[in-house]
Amino acid sequence: MKNIEDTDKQLQLCLLYTPRNLTHGPLKKEVDQMAFVITSPCIEEKAGDCVEVCPVDCIEEGEDQFYIDPDVCIDCGACIVVCPVEAIVEDTELTPETEPFLEKAKEFYGTS
Repeated sequence: MKNIEDTDKQLQLCLLYTPRNLTHGPLKKEVDQMAFVITSPCIEEKAGDCVEVCPVDCIEEGEDQFYIDPDVCIDCGACIVVCPVEAIVEDTELTPETEPFLEKAKEFYGTS
């Protein structure tokens, strides 16, 4: 059985060595900022692989898709890797077609 100190150390390492942090530096979230956004391929699919792999349980199920809680997410990117429909994108990679999903997520969490 792991103790809490070992788990904390693993999470700290995850924060330091995630792909996003290696390329962009640690994310300093501002109010209303979301590191990752779940987009249209998730609608009605809701495979849930992302929920199972998330180390901090930041992904919640909505009526038609999953949402990532920006206040809980540690930006590890594990969800991106396992999503079978490639629905999860970084906020910096949103296109005009996927931008509405950022607003939808903000509405879900009451931050819009």
